[in-house]
Amino acid sequence: MTESHDTDDLSRVARLLADVKTYFSRTGSLLEWQALDAAEQRRMAQDLGLNCGDLGALIAGGGGTAELDELLRRMNLQQAAAMRGALPDLQRVCALCRNRSDCRDWLSIPAEVRDDAALPYFCPNREELEVLCEMNGGCCRGS
Repeated sequence: MTESHDTDDLSRVARLLADVKTYFSRTGSLLEWQALDAAEQRRMAQDLGLNCGDLGALIAGGGGTAELDELLRRMNLQQAAAMRGALPDLQRVCALCRNRSDCRDWLSIPAEVRDDAALPYFCPNREELEVLCEMNGGCCRGS
């Protein structure tokens, strides 16, 4: 896989989630989502690989996946995540995460001070990230 293709795979779900969130923010957000019939909610959620509850939570106030993208880049795990097919699940969990400010704080610590080999304890993706680290030879230090 080329680096460009890896980046496309990495951000595809993030772009879809951002598009849905942008659409609903322009149209009345959660109220419009709640006004859709159940079949339409299911169809939209399935198109994104989510369940209705998760998509509703994302529209109501979830976030994007910029933190995950940065974490994968720093730990040099983009290719391992793409090869394992783990990106959609990682991105879904990240987009719905309530620890976003902890993650931003952790990512803001300079690399020379932060222990990148120790994944953040608060991350709901931690177990999957540990698997990716093992697939990557156990080394999670990136650039």
